[in-house]
Amino acid sequence: MMLGRMKFRSAFLMGICLLSQPLAAQEEPTPVESPSTKPFTTQPQETRQVDELPLESTDPFEGLLDLPTASTLEEESALSKTPVPTLRQQGFVFSDTAQSTTSTTAALIALTAGIPIHGIGHYWIDDSRTSTALLASEGISLGLMGAAALAAYADAGASSITGVAAPIFQLGFSGFILTYLLDVVGTLQGNQLVPPSNTLNQRGFFAEVAYGFVTSTQASSRHVIRARGGVDFGVGRVSAETTQNLLLGAAEYRGFLGARLFRIRPQTFVTTDLVGDYYTFSETGAYQRLGVEGRLGGSFDLGALFSQFNQVAIGTWFGVGRHYYAFGDGFDSNTNFLSHQTFFHLNLTNKLNMRLAHGSHPASIVPSLSRLFGVTDLEFAYTTNFGLLKFRTELGDGAAFWLGGDMRF
Repeated sequence: MMLGRMKFRSAFLMGICLLSQPLAAQEEPTPVESPSTKPFTTQPQETRQVDELPLESTDPFEGLLDLPTASTLEEESALSKTPVPTLRQQGFVFSDTAQSTTSTTAALIALTAGIPIHGIGHYWIDDSRTSTALLASEGISLGLMGAAALAAYADAGASSITGVAAPIFQLGFSGFILTYLLDVVGTLQGNQLVPPSNTLNQRGFFAEVAYGFVTSTQASSRHVIRARGGVDFGVGRVSAETTQNLLLGAAEYRGFLGARLFRIRPQTFVTTDLVGDYYTFSETGAYQRLGVEGRLGGSFDLGALFSQFNQVAIGTWFGVGRHYYAFGDGFDSNTNFLSHQTFFHLNLTNKLNMRLAHGSHPASIVPSLSRLFGVTDLEFAYTTNFGLLKFRTELGDGAAFWLGGDMRF
């Protein structure tokens, strides 16, 4: 019985060995000669070359033993428990770090070399489409500034050409500043990031109170209080405001009625506005001023063209108006005027909105810097549970600094 089992086991093992051989090796068997009966001979050169070629393994169990060892598992577990900052210090590089380094380098290039060449920051991060658009916009802005400055210089204030050239120059100057800032902002966040939702132009009732400190070369420093209230319907808004300078004996009252038409995106629409204002000065040289103005403009969401600028809004408006003056009993004199403003706003965080604008208006509390350069307006609005906290500054031939709050209902 024991001998039979041994024979069966030997036959079984021999069968397994035969089955595990490559199919190519299953050729017609040849007689095996004993080394003692056949002397050793050298194989032909062709046969040696074939035999030396590596054969593809057919072992079905090959690779099953290439499993992680206990030491490897322990190392991976230790890495997973190590804080990311520590791993960075040890030389580990993460994909977000590489992206951040690229964006930071591009932003530095946009801040420096981007002053004369707008869009170079986006070119650095391989966004040639945005880079080309910013560079072309810079060229258009410089063209507007050059044409307006040449017209104003040739006219020398002798006619209304200078009055028309000033808003055109300010439009070009605003475009130059905005394309530069867009290059910096876009490269800081990179192609993969999108700004937070824009919190400007929110619907609802609002009431605002602000304190302002104003100084200029044309008037002494003064403290003013401004109050404003109204409602924003989305498709339009109505508001009224007053600015009081008790020490100077001056007060201004203004009403505003505006509509937003053809609203395609939250920050893309056409605007039409009607503005009326009344100003009174009761000190020496007292007078009154009554004004009416119509404005036409629009806002455009850059996200429609560039995904990294989603809800980043740029826009402009032009106004035509007339001021009536009364130095006695009646309004016996008047003047026509043109006004303009170009603006840009976005959210820096989910709660912090920034708005930058440049333009000119004869009723501005800060006079324009010159015939061509107007007033730059920068405002930060921080969203709270009760409304907005605002800080605003106006820079021209002087400066105004505002601090206030905007309640929303």
